[in-house]
Amino acid sequence: MLRTLRPIVKRIEYYLFNYPTLKEEIAKAKEDIFSLKGYWPDRPPGKNLSNPTERAVTLYESKYSEAEKWLECIDRALRIVEEEDPSKKRLAELRYIEGKKIEEIAGELHIDLTTCWRWRDEFLTLVALLAVEERLISIERRQET
Repeated sequence: MLRTLRPIVKRIEYYLFNYPTLKEEIAKAKEDIFSLKGYWPDRPPGKNLSNPTERAVTLYESKYSEAEKWLECIDRALRIVEEEDPSKKRLAELRYIEGKKIEEIAGELHIDLTTCWRWRDEFLTLVALLAVEERLISIERRQET
């Protein structure tokens, strides 16, 4: 693997391995915000953040907006691979949600280890492409002088 890609793959896998936890955190944060009195979802935020709801929304956006975009990319990728082959979606779930090793997954899905690695790489590539589309990651070419 190219050295420039390694940090990108690690970042993608961070969101994949933490998918259930992040999903839960975001749902709870949204619930907390919507439970505050005087919250109007269509109201534009004011400049004065003395309102506790506005402060909560601002904090939510700064803390969770990027994670929420990552989760949307992952959800989209899961839908895409499920349409192509439900076994590929199952591989992604077993690997990243249940945290199983590739060898265990290959045995459970009754597929060759090489196929398992290839499907994993295809899923990572799909998530990466969706993340690039959302401007969550970019690959910059560094010029050498």
